[in-house]
This record gives sequence, structure tokens and C-alpha cells, in this order.
Amino acid sequence: MPQLDPLEEIHDFVVDAMRRKSPIEATYKERRRMLCPHVLGRNKAGRWQILCYQFGGESSRGLRRGDSSSNWRCIPLHGLSAVKLLDLPWHSGVKHSHIQ
Repeated sequence: MPQLDPLEEIHDFVVDAMRRKSPIEATYKERRRMLCPHVLGRNKAGRWQILCYQFGGESSRGLRRGDSSSNWRCIPLHGLSAVKLLDLPWHSGVKHSHIQ
């Protein structure tokens, strides 16, 4: 039976979380983050990216209180590790206003 590569496993995990509207916890740039993945797609270079709302955990920019539009993140899928589902409410925040 062929093994999935780690990126493929994370891709499938994120897709499942989006379908269920289940937040995830993951490590990105050595920081634990609590994220709600909203959109999964490829960037211009063909790499997988997720547009997600970060509602908890750590961030180099810090997180704003409430449902701030500043908490939206576009994260390369290959940068995520230790991904797991969270049994917490889904977060969307204020509408994302930047073109992705």
C-alpha cells in the first residue's frame, strides 16, 4: 500500500477540517497556532496555501482582540506541522479584504 507524503496528509487533513468547519491547531514558524482554514488553493508558483483565520495561539505579529480582520493569515501548507483537530467553535472574523 503506497504511503502518503507528509504534505499530502496535511492537505487531506485541512480539507477535512474545512468540510467539518473544525478549527485546527498547528505549528508554523515554530509557533503554535489555532486556525480556522477557509480556503485552500495554489499560489502563482503552484504551491499549496491556506487562507485561515487565526483565533488563538502565538503569532509574530500578535493577534487582535475580537473578530479583527488583522487575524487573517495566508500560510503555505508545507510550513505546517503537528496538525490536529480542535473541539472548539469555528471562527471567521471580519471579512477578509485583501486579494489572494
